[in-house]
Amino acid sequence: MEKDSSDIATREVNFNFMLTGLILLMATGPLLREYSPWGNQEVLEIVFGASFLLFVASVAGNMRVFWLALVPALIAVVCALLAITFETRVFHHLML
Repeated sequence: MEKDSSDIATREVNFNFMLTGLILLMATGPLLREYSPWGNQEVLEIVFGASFLLFVASVAGNMRVFWLALVPALIAVVCALLAITFETRVFHHLML
């Protein structure tokens, strides 16, 4: 069975989403630690949630997998926002 060019292009875009999320996640921590004068933990939690959503976007070709990945991603983003808002470690641990 041959793959058409649109399937290959979609997979390439999906891998680009995942690569972008990984680079964002890996680069943010050291850059913030070195150059940021303000709270690193809050920004890292936001970046973690954003990269999680990029990872979900990378599996968007299969709708079942997409919805299975979207639920924990949204929970992580909501917990990150709650951790920043209420400044409790419980939400931070739930996010992770």
